[in-house]
Amino acid sequence: MSDPTRESLQRAYDLFKAGRRTETLQILQQVLMADDANVNAWWLMANVVENPADRRVALANVLELNPEHSKAQAMLAELVGSFPRLAQKPDLVMPPAGAAPRRPGSARAGWVVTAVVVAITVLLILLALMPGFMR
Repeated sequence: MSDPTRESLQRAYDLFKAGRRTETLQILQQVLMADDANVNAWWLMANVVENPADRRVALANVLELNPEHSKAQAMLAELVGSFPRLAQKPDLVMPPAGAAPRRPGSARAGWVVTAVVVAITVLLILLALMPGFMR
């Protein structure tokens, strides 16, 4: 992981801890646009997003990249316990283990990240339009 990426993730984590979710999501979007195989960014995203379906997608990415990620496994089990409809694995958002390595910026990876970024952007806009919500 490059130093700028590490610094961006640290900044995102600090903002998240400070309760600044919107800014955290913006940084994570930028990191994932540059490297959608960054397990640390997906793990932080899984902790930041509030929508259960979005959290499921982030966790699917974490577990595709690192199937042994025990915290992601535990969070997924808790999520599925609360929302059984999320038990079915979402469409693969990363190539399955053993598949040919994906080049950064490949078309398949790009549309997934774009879809996540668009969904989060719409959410942020809606939150910004709700008076008093972020105060």
